[in-house]
Amino acid sequence: MLLPSTVPGRVSDIWRSYFAQCIFADTGLQLIFSPPKIVQERNEHNCLGDFNAEQDLYDKSGKLIEHLSQWDSDHNTVPERMLELWIDMYERGYIEIDDVYAVQMWLGALAQVGYEFPPLKRRHRNVAVMGQFNYADKPSIVRDVIYWTQKNRERFDTVVAAGPFSRRQMKEFEDNSIIAVSNHIDGDDDDLKGFFSPLDNLKNTLLSFKDSSKIEGVIYTHDDGILNVTELSRGEYRFPTDQIIAINSNARKRYRIFSDGHLETVNKTKSFDSITDMYDNLPLTPWLHTVQPYYGGGQTKLAKDPASTKYQEDDGSILFLQWGQSDFMFVPTKYVNEFVEAAELHLKHKIWIECAFNTVADMVHREFGASIRVVNLCTKWGDERGSVDMVDTCITNHMAMGFIHPLKMSKGYSTYSEMYERAQ
Repeated sequence: MLLPSTVPGRVSDIWRSYFAQCIFADTGLQLIFSPPKIVQERNEHNCLGDFNAEQDLYDKSGKLIEHLSQWDSDHNTVPERMLELWIDMYERGYIEIDDVYAVQMWLGALAQVGYEFPPLKRRHRNVAVMGQFNYADKPSIVRDVIYWTQKNRERFDTVVAAGPFSRRQMKEFEDNSIIAVSNHIDGDDDDLKGFFSPLDNLKNTLLSFKDSSKIEGVIYTHDDGILNVTELSRGEYRFPTDQIIAINSNARKRYRIFSDGHLETVNKTKSFDSITDMYDNLPLTPWLHTVQPYYGGGQTKLAKDPASTKYQEDDGSILFLQWGQSDFMFVPTKYVNEFVEAAELHLKHKIWIECAFNTVADMVHREFGASIRVVNLCTKWGDERGSVDMVDTCITNHMAMGFIHPLKMSKGYSTYSEMYERAQ
């Protein structure tokens, strides 16, 4: 990038580096620090003169960085954005008008010689991404979180990592400018890791942005999922925040549970004494978890809870959705209070996320009129699950997929990155 020439030389290269990083962020480029390859033999310097020449660095850098971190443009090419940025820097007093003329001529000269600027990777600034890490005891967890955060920052300005992190890990994240949330509500039982904390983490992340003037929604995803940002955003910039977005699954099927504990089909043609009775006699998708305390048992307790009255149908029942994969959801912050209230009911009765997420969204939809958009999930079960071949099939079958799951980072960061980019 062109060096501004209307500021002191001791300021020029530093101003340029700040301007450049602002453009880098929208092209997926990153700055790497490495040891110097030269030895500099300094000549005599007037330290007071150097100090005076650097005065803008001491007086203006803080405000400049704060402004650049929020800067955005409606232009869709690097040269257009670069010119707009330099005009903005002139209007804010960081450079003079001659630098604007110079960058216009510089960009024109590059165009004449056929230079190709990198394409934009527009970062969505109006929504946050929250990544759920169910396990924090892997030796690679800190590196994984840092990599995952950096990868998603190529598409989103605000990224949060959530998991059962230790104090030491949280300190490492802080040292690497990673926004992280530590949550241990799942306890020490490995069999229950990730059963309840993802919903709690999404709830708390939504609350943290409730009064934000910048963030209008939170994307919840597991660390081993791949977001098709193009499909999720419908190719729009800014990210649409008018609807809850959920993944398509068999969770569209409903049943009723009443406050006395009995159940009925949605059309009220069959009645059952208990969740076990329904499971044994109704052709639901076979799933032994259905009769466990963290599924049907918790749902029955919720239906008996006086706090659930507002979600009751006219007949006094609560509608529940059958289980479905719960590795992704987008919730606009305009529904934060409604989502939190329904989520807390499910957390109170320790209902597994596979049975909770879709019902929480459905409650917000039915009680408060929130619109839900369903996107396709691409996954497979069996030997191919989680393989590169599975993801490759998801990408190449030409079906619009909003979310692909799973692909573990243990396949390699370069593999994950390649599949992530191909999915867009």
